[in-house]
Amino acid sequence: MNRQIPIFQLWSNRITYRLVTVSALLCIASTVWATPKIIVISLDGATPRFVDKYLVTGALPPNQGIGLLKHAGVHARQNLTVSPSLTAVSHIAIATGSTAARNDVMANTFHLVASPFLRKISGFAAPIGGYQITGPTQSSHPTAEPIWLALRKAGKKVVCATFPGADGLDVIVPETANQVVVQPNSERTVDYHVNSGPLSRGKTTSETA
Repeated sequence: MNRQIPIFQLWSNRITYRLVTVSALLCIASTVWATPKIIVISLDGATPRFVDKYLVTGALPPNQGIGLLKHAGVHARQNLTVSPSLTAVSHIAIATGSTAARNDVMANTFHLVASPFLRKISGFAAPIGGYQITGPTQSSHPTAEPIWLALRKAGKKVVCATFPGADGLDVIVPETANQVVVQPNSERTVDYHVNSGPLSRGKTTSETA
C-alpha cells in the first residue's frame, strides 16, 4: 500500500470529521504514475454520530457516497476536536496536523497584532504558521506548514477544491502602510485548485476566469 496512508491515519486520529453544508475539500495527493491515490474529503458540519446513525438506519446507503468511502477507505474510530471548532480553524488543523496554538489560525475572523485596532482578517486567508510582527514581514521560522508543501517537494501532485489555505493568494496584513506580503502565494499554491469555479492549474480561479 502507498506509504502516504499512515499520514492520513495520523490526521484522522487527531482531527474530528467536519461534514455537510457547502464548504468541501477534495485533496488528491499522488505521484504522476503511481496508484492508489489518496483522497481526503471534508464536508463541513456533520457530527460523526449522526453519520453513523444514518448509515445504520439506511438513510445513507452503505454502498454509495459516505457509506462506500467508510467501507472501502480509511476512517478513524476516535477523533479529537480542535478548539474552537470552527471551519477555518478545523481545516487549517487538518492541513497542518497542528492546533491553532501553533498554526496561528484561531477563528473564522480575528485580529492580527500588526493590524490597526479593530481591523480583522479572515481565518480562511490568514498566514499559516504565523508571521513576523516587526515590519510586518514573513516569518523565518513558521510554526506550522500545510501538508501540500511537503508533498509537492516530494514530487507529488496535489489538487484542492475550496480548501482553506490552498488559495494561491499573497497574504497581506489588513490596512498596514507598507502592504508587505507576510505569506507568499507559493506557500498557498497547489498543482490544481478549484475555488467555486472551473479547475485551474497552480492558480486561483479568479486569476483564470
